[in-house]
Amino acid sequence: MITLLIDNLNTEITQDFYKQCIKAIDLHRLPCVCGHHDMVKYGTYERTVITASGSLKLSVVRGLF
Repeated sequence: MITLLIDNLNTEITQDFYKQCIKAIDLHRLPCVCGHHDMVKYGTYERTVITASGSLKLSVVRGLF
């Protein structure tokens, strides 16, 4: 289980909001600890997120260094 506490978030967490956050990070630019290649997105998995207004299912990016 992953728990994330965010103070002062002025937007509702949605699949679109999650996608915007991931896009802003630009995962392909994160270097591997070995220094020879970058992170690669290779799929997604579903997780349930519990918010103050209820729960929703998010499709979470799966990555590999």
